[in-house]
Amino acid sequence: MKPEFIFIFETKTFVGFQHYCIVSSKGRGGGLWLAWQLHIDVEIIFQDDFMIVGLVNGAPPGVEWLFSGVYGNPRRFGGRVLWEMLEGIAGNYLGPWIYLGDFNVIACGNEKRGGKKIIGDSSYQLAEVQEKCNLIDLGFCGRRFTWTNGRQGLSNLFPRAMVFHLPAIQSDQCPILVDTKGDVKPKKKFFKFEAMWLRDSNCREVVKRAWDEHSIGGDVGRGLSGVRKSLIRWNIAEFGNIFNHMRRIWSEIDSLQQLDHSPHIAGMLQSLYLQLQELQRKEELFWMQRSRESWLRLGDQNTRYFHLTTTQHRRCSSIDGLKWADGSWTYDKNEIRNMFVEHFSNLFQTSSPTVALEILALLQPIVTTQDNEDLCRLPSNDEIESAIMQMSHFKAPGPDGLFALFFQKLWALVGDDIILWIHFLIPKVSHPISVNDFRPIGLCNVIYKFFVKLLANRQRPLLHKIISPWQAAFVPGKQIVDNVLVADEIIHFIKKKKGKNCVFAFKVDMSKAYDRIEWVFLTTILQKLGFNEKFVKLIHLCISTSSFSILVNEENSNKFYPQRGLRQGDPLCPYLVIMCMSALSLLLSKLVEHKKLSGIKIARGCPIVSHMMFADDLVIFGKNTVHELENVKKALQIFGCSSGQEVNYAKSGILISKNVHHHLRNMLVRFLKVKSISQRDKYLGAPLFIGINKNEVFSSVVKRVCDKLNGWRAHTLSVVGRVAFVNHMVTAIPTYLMSVLSLPITTCDDIEKVMHRFIWGASDSNNFYPTISWQKICLPKVASGLGVRRMKYFNDALLAKVGWRILIEQGSIWSYCDPKWHDCWVWKGICRSRHVLRAGCVRRVGNGHSISIWGDPWVPSQPKFKLQIPPTSVPDVICRVCDLLDSNRQWRLDLLHRFFYSISIRNILKVPISIRSSGDDGQLWLLERKGIFSFWKLKIYPRILLFLWKILHGRLSIVEWIWNFVNGSRGPNEEWMSDLILTTTVLWKIWDARNKCIFQGYLAQPMDVLQSVLFIWGMEFYTTTKICGCGNSTHL
Repeated sequence: MKPEFIFIFETKTFVGFQHYCIVSSKGRGGGLWLAWQLHIDVEIIFQDDFMIVGLVNGAPPGVEWLFSGVYGNPRRFGGRVLWEMLEGIAGNYLGPWIYLGDFNVIACGNEKRGGKKIIGDSSYQLAEVQEKCNLIDLGFCGRRFTWTNGRQGLSNLFPRAMVFHLPAIQSDQCPILVDTKGDVKPKKKFFKFEAMWLRDSNCREVVKRAWDEHSIGGDVGRGLSGVRKSLIRWNIAEFGNIFNHMRRIWSEIDSLQQLDHSPHIAGMLQSLYLQLQELQRKEELFWMQRSRESWLRLGDQNTRYFHLTTTQHRRCSSIDGLKWADGSWTYDKNEIRNMFVEHFSNLFQTSSPTVALEILALLQPIVTTQDNEDLCRLPSNDEIESAIMQMSHFKAPGPDGLFALFFQKLWALVGDDIILWIHFLIPKVSHPISVNDFRPIGLCNVIYKFFVKLLANRQRPLLHKIISPWQAAFVPGKQIVDNVLVADEIIHFIKKKKGKNCVFAFKVDMSKAYDRIEWVFLTTILQKLGFNEKFVKLIHLCISTSSFSILVNEENSNKFYPQRGLRQGDPLCPYLVIMCMSALSLLLSKLVEHKKLSGIKIARGCPIVSHMMFADDLVIFGKNTVHELENVKKALQIFGCSSGQEVNYAKSGILISKNVHHHLRNMLVRFLKVKSISQRDKYLGAPLFIGINKNEVFSSVVKRVCDKLNGWRAHTLSVVGRVAFVNHMVTAIPTYLMSVLSLPITTCDDIEKVMHRFIWGASDSNNFYPTISWQKICLPKVASGLGVRRMKYFNDALLAKVGWRILIEQGSIWSYCDPKWHDCWVWKGICRSRHVLRAGCVRRVGNGHSISIWGDPWVPSQPKFKLQIPPTSVPDVICRVCDLLDSNRQWRLDLLHRFFYSISIRNILKVPISIRSSGDDGQLWLLERKGIFSFWKLKIYPRILLFLWKILHGRLSIVEWIWNFVNGSRGPNEEWMSDLILTTTVLWKIWDARNKCIFQGYLAQPMDVLQSVLFIWGMEFYTTTKICGCGNSTHL
């Protein structure tokens, strides 16, 4: 490749370019060169010892962009001047900008290997510059050295730009090649159904004609093929390219606006405006479909955001280079594709295993005859339609290019034939004896997913019977936090363990668990569990009649046929995986039963915990004896030889209690060939160790939030879009950790600061003056806020939910733990959230045996839900609620009148009693929601709602905001803002009606204008009197 630009630093060599800029070296250090080709025009606007900045024209023609070549000062504090200069450029130049070079700092610890430890805050300074300048990684092959700002101009200017790390030859530094053209080889376009087609009424007619013509005899495959071909022809002949249509309409509008005004011209303009508006909606839907963003809704003009998201997705999905086993790199597209084909074809080759007798002996029939009948019965029409409607609209389609949205929106046209096809898949014969009794299922298209989704919905209710109680994945009623809670408590127990008994925790990592499942093992498991032959053969056909084709850089490879493995993304496969893993659970339970594995018992009354599973994630507990570890390793080998699974010992680890001699600890680690679990290791995404410096432990959460916000520039979204992004995407990042751990207040505050700046589009934290306080933004929408969650309160609520589950799920394994206040961080966090439960948790009266009359909260109408102790002494025999009930489960009024106050008696009589005489006492959560009017429920676009919200908070006018900021007061008149709003409302509505009449030919009725004004006035009056608490408002 012949470069057009070359930037070299620390060089003494002349470059063979005719146009260049030189910054001379000082002694042995420094020296910068920037050289470019003749056909490119570069204007050098700044240069010093560490940076050259040039304005580029002619690459591509007619476009101007900024280039910066950087060489960071290697001194410890020398980079601060460079950071300030970069921030100054970002603030003064708003066009496309790319800069590269050597900053002489690292962004994170994994970018450095060996040598001295990095001291100072240079990494944090680089991250801060990224945030302030809105930087985004350009993409790379090799290590990450080059950064570019995330402005839409650069992404559109160089959509295929990539960075290559070239070999270092006769130098101690590797050249970095920025390829702005990328792979320009034309690729074959695959058919994909466009959601914007549904906005055209002719689309349904095209689908109906093609379906009726080709789906003769219920041939769904032929019908879908005919629909695809018809849609392609219709798109080319009639629907057309929306971008060409928009350019044509813009040109026509421009031409008409230059003519003299007339009613005829106004009518033509009105028609063109409506056409343009419809095309803009189609464009927004076009880019939303490609962005695969489901959290952001249409109608708020976020086309730029969808477009930029799509561009970044394409760059991330592009594979421009791979490393061979010998360490060399290849950038040839054919070699890259062949590497993938060879790898996966070998991975899916069967090992022809034989299921071990040890496993067969442990499996017992659990599925009943009635269960099998329910699994294999013909589905009803409603059941099939329900399974289809449960699927996401824009999930990745199969080779046919049809999304679930196609079937959901056009179900009235194709639904009947789809139902017949699914009925035909389930054989009508009671005992099929050959494959001919089944219809083969081809590639994993969306229509195939409908069928397996139906099977998965039927199989889900049986999981609690056939899955090990130690398995928490995909089982109704169990959650991932269950395993994290138990694991954290046991790890804490191991760390604090003293005495003679030594214990261990063995974290097992299964390599490619889905891809290595042997089909013969799976079918054997299903048969032994009691599934009938009809269902087993149906499952076998679903997983075996498939073919794979590797899609690399939008090009398909040749097909190959797997001999084992399950497809990730198949709705049925997660259930099949945990069924296979249940065989390993039975093997480990057998070891405990025969005293070959001790497990761990952390408290009295707590069951022995020998292992825990979440899908293929496994942790085994036992005593530190070579004998027990040998038994565990043998069980893993038996399971692996039968199922095809392999333990990745390189990623597995073991934690051994401190009361073990270091020689024995080292011997056990060498025996298993694993690493020791370190302070940074995690289990299911949660840290296993939390030391004194908790802010450092949770700093990764703040970094993930910053990366998420930096990755999506604030200026590409409207304010409403940024609020939705924070509520749906950013808040979800710490939610999982906050469900099990109490985050430090400092961490919560740091997250909220980043969110606050992002909502208002601020990039510089030092010059940030929000017009509305963060406290008002975080108020609920019914209280005139934006509903953004406060992190600390959200954390307390999630932990209170765990506490609630401890109260009501007495049979859960983790509810038997007996932690103390000084125990693990998890339990401390739950205890800190007790005030949330106390605010609304009362005891539900069943039989009354476990509820104390005076000690427990069980009367909702009483203060703190507890009864006052009466002055009259109460006999000790009357201490439980059951003592106040007679044999007919009615209140004993004689005892109530004898020992309680009259008001307490009335409140007790309001307490509901369980209708079941043997019903146990439980817990009740009192949450009463009053019907408070909120303008957020109005059927108006969010953009308009935000406008009204700013009005209600008095922050619409920038003039008044500046007055408040300078003078520290509301302004010269308390009613100044309200009067200004009402006056400008009238003027704006009249002006808007005038413009529509002149430019669009639309004559608004005077009463319509008046009603719209009165609506805004009514909102102001209601808010002033109801929300703001001003009872004597005279604005109307």
